[in-house]
Amino acid sequence: MDISAQTKQAIAVANARTVLHRKHLVTAGIVGAIVAGVGIIVLGGWFMFRKPPLARLNADTATLARFVNTDTYLNLPLERQDPYMKVIKEREDSLDLQNIFNAGKITEDEYRNARQEAWYWQQIKRSEKWAALPTPEAKIAYLNELIGKKEKDLHPASALPDLPKPDKSASALDKAPKPGKAKKTKAPKTDDSVGMKRDDSFERIRINRWPKESRDRWIAFHRAYKDQKKVYDAAVAVKAATAATRPAGAPGK
Repeated sequence: MDISAQTKQAIAVANARTVLHRKHLVTAGIVGAIVAGVGIIVLGGWFMFRKPPLARLNADTATLARFVNTDTYLNLPLERQDPYMKVIKEREDSLDLQNIFNAGKITEDEYRNARQEAWYWQQIKRSEKWAALPTPEAKIAYLNELIGKKEKDLHPASALPDLPKPDKSASALDKAPKPGKAKKTKAPKTDDSVGMKRDDSFERIRINRWPKESRDRWIAFHRAYKDQKKVYDAAVAVKAATAATRPAGAPGK
């Protein structure tokens, strides 16, 4: 083999190595691009689907009020929502919730929804207490206590009757004299704080997501409350009718 042939062979080998090296670089580049792409997708998915952190229970009231308006909170099971409802109720009772709303730190929707969460907690605890009472008479007495407390906040004491006592033989509503028919007016639905409207459709959605036991207890309690409220309202109407027909100067009962 002459020198020229050796040179040609060396050049060919060098070219082959160069081509192979380039193929390796291209392959490495493609693999690197794929890995980078997968990494971006995974990272983006993590940011997209990661769960936002839960608010601390000892956070300031504005933070908690905003948190209970988020999907993160609404998607929690009831037992994990309960501590937040309790704290919001405490902040409402201390007027802190109202104060931060008045200061413009939360929106009206955030304020109303936070108050509704406080109301849920109050009603859940009342339904639990009512369900745990041992006798129907004890349950009625507790309902009368709740109704009387609310009515005293809405009406003067002179317009209210004594709380109806449990009647085992028949419904006090059936036995009460029926006053003359009056024009019915539908008042807006409010909670224990006068003027606070509740969203019925949202309330139904919330309750339907609760565990069956909690949901059934809530429904039974509110049905019993409404039935006993009719008894109480009938007694109010009877007292008003009696007062209207009593001669002037006659002593009241």
